[in-house]
Amino acid sequence: MITAKDVKVKYRKTNHTQHQKWENYFFQIGELHTFGIIKEDGVFKFFAKHCETLKEAKLYIVEYLNAGGNIQSI
Repeated sequence: MITAKDVKVKYRKTNHTQHQKWENYFFQIGELHTFGIIKEDGVFKFFAKHCETLKEAKLYIVEYLNAGGNIQSI
């Protein structure tokens, strides 16, 4: 069973264009890594859910993985 304490931010990178600014977050759970999760306008944008805080994003990852989801499809 995975907990929120197991989810770590491995790497964060800021990107921008002339009109937009966003960050890519890469989470790590044990030896497994997520693809880049975009945070734009203060919102983490997962495919199925948008999370407003880092804590909420970590809890979503935990719920998804504990329900049998694949880390590469978050």
